[in-house]
This record gives sequence, C-alpha cells and structure tokens, in this order.
Amino acid sequence: MKRLFTAALAAMLLCLSQTVQAKVTHLLPRPQHVEIKSGAAPFALNRDVTVNYSGGAVKCELLEEFFTQNGCTITNGGAPVNVTLVSSIDGAYD
Repeated sequence: MKRLFTAALAAMLLCLSQTVQAKVTHLLPRPQHVEIKSGAAPFALNRDVTVNYSGGAVKCELLEEFFTQNGCTITNGGAPVNVTLVSSIDGAYD
C-alpha cells in the first residue's frame, strides 16, 4: 500500500512539474509556415514596411520581430501590412 501511494505521489509531482514550465506562449496558436496562394503577388522582404493595426488588433511584437529578422525595417512610409482582428477565417482548419 505504501509503495502504491509513493508511486502515485511521484507521478503526480512529475505531472505537476511539467505543467509549471508551460508559459503563455505555449498556449497561443502560432503559424507553422508562410504560404503564398496562387495568383497572389509575392511580398518582398528586405524592404521597409508599415504595420497598420485595425479592427481591435493590438501591436504584435512577434509579427514585427518576424519582419525585422527577414531584413525589413519598420517605418511609417514602407509597404503597408494591415493587421485586422476577425472572429473567423473562411477555409481555416481550426
């Protein structure tokens, strides 16, 4: 009986320690890849971009970091990137 209790306690502590390490970034959905749809004009990186937020969207540091890591400079006069908060996307998988 004591061994069963000890094994159950060890399993519970192991599971608890794993959940403590989870952070908010692990809970949020993240895009797995960037894909250009057929007929769409490609977006050239390595240029100045202006990120515009509308529809309730708030400033996204990860998006701006993606652009800067790919050679873009965030300016007020660059190519416009519009970020809009929507409730659903047609054809999305989740």
